[in-house]
Amino acid sequence: MEYMIEDVKKCNEVVYQLRDSLKRVIKERDDLRSKMLYLQADFENFVNRSRRSAEELVEKRETEIILDMLEILDELELTYEKSKNEIAGSDFSSGLGIIISKFRKKLENMGITTIDPAGKRFDPAQHMAISTVWVEDPKLNGTVVEVLRKGYMAKRKLIRAAVVKVGVIKGD
Repeated sequence: MEYMIEDVKKCNEVVYQLRDSLKRVIKERDDLRSKMLYLQADFENFVNRSRRSAEELVEKRETEIILDMLEILDELELTYEKSKNEIAGSDFSSGLGIIISKFRKKLENMGITTIDPAGKRFDPAQHMAISTVWVEDPKLNGTVVEVLRKGYMAKRKLIRAAVVKVGVIKGD
């Protein structure tokens, strides 16, 4: 009988050791699972941040290109306006007008819209005032009285403010 008791004691010891080992392995598994979930979440966040960063970079570059194109359009329009009387009716005038029209259409197809603030209230979110002009009419106070350079929006985002002169009522 003594022999059996020793066997039972040894079996119990082995069972306790196995339980301890099992608990330790289960804890390690749970810790590893937790670390894996954190790593997975970190990786997903990294992927999302990278995607947003790439999209922002592309959007920034597109805006830079559009701003360069708008400078060219400004020069074409300025040339057209200044020489309109001298070259009116000529093939050059017609050709330049067609080029400007096509240029505007391409920009429009890209989602670029013109800000035309003439006669509207000055809006510092869309207009850049470079000077004021004395006005007699109180209705023109705080109103854009002259547009020096057009402004543009791209998909409801300002990419270039309109450069304007704002009317200010003369004080007594």
